[in-house]
Amino acid sequence: MKVLFDTCIIVDYLLDRKDFANEAEKVIIPVIEKMFYGYITVKSLMDTHYIIKKYLHNEEKTREIINILLESFILVDSTKKDTINALTSSIKDFEDALMVESAKSIKIDYIVSRNVKDFKNSSIPTITSKQLLSIISS
Repeated sequence: MKVLFDTCIIVDYLLDRKDFANEAEKVIIPVIEKMFYGYITVKSLMDTHYIIKKYLHNEEKTREIINILLESFILVDSTKKDTINALTSSIKDFEDALMVESAKSIKIDYIVSRNVKDFKNSSIPTITSKQLLSIISS
């Protein structure tokens, strides 16, 4: 199974965000343990770096965290074709559209996000952490 993680899930886990960290941890730990393939986009990695550095005020520690993510997750890049398709996508938010187009190009099974409504026009099923937990528990 190939699952693309939205930035919010990664950041919820890393910053131990109240109300969200527990579910995020339950779907990220199986990726770390190689129970299924976890993917993140280059854009998501950049956003995560920015958010973590802003929170920690420490570039060295932030880079250590990014390295840990790179050891556990497969990085997804966006092509020119993905970008062009995202521009004409029915998904209103360009970043979300680009994520979907990049995911389509590598045949992702699910996108996991806390903001499922943002992906309502996605051709890839977008699910919550709780829904993913149900799938991996079956």
